[in-house]
Amino acid sequence: MTRRTEWQDGSGRPERPDRPDSGAPSLSRAEQGPPPGPEEQARAICLRLLTGTPRTRKQLAEALRTRGIPDDAAREVLSRFEDVGLIDDAAFAEAWVESRHHSRGSPGGRSPVSCVPRAWTPP
Repeated sequence: MTRRTEWQDGSGRPERPDRPDSGAPSLSRAEQGPPPGPEEQARAICLRLLTGTPRTRKQLAEALRTRGIPDDAAREVLSRFEDVGLIDDAAFAEAWVESRHHSRGSPGGRSPVSCVPRAWTPP
């Protein structure tokens, strides 16, 4: 048997003094201010993509292009990400080769460097 608790206001739910209820619907983040500019959009897209797995500059640039981010905004954000170390194509390639080498050995007798994905372009 479930026992129902009556709250102070008689409504059956607790009062929330820290969140006054104006009766108006709350605004979503998108409705709280002016839309973000292309650089802010590019930054958010890149951070979201880099959260799951490392990516190359080329992969990120292609993702930004497919989402309609202007090339100049994409270049600026990608350059900044490289400057702070969030994008490192050489480290990505080394980690990729290392992971393939350990998980499968050297495929078909080829050198591991020949197995680097085409998305990677040397600096």
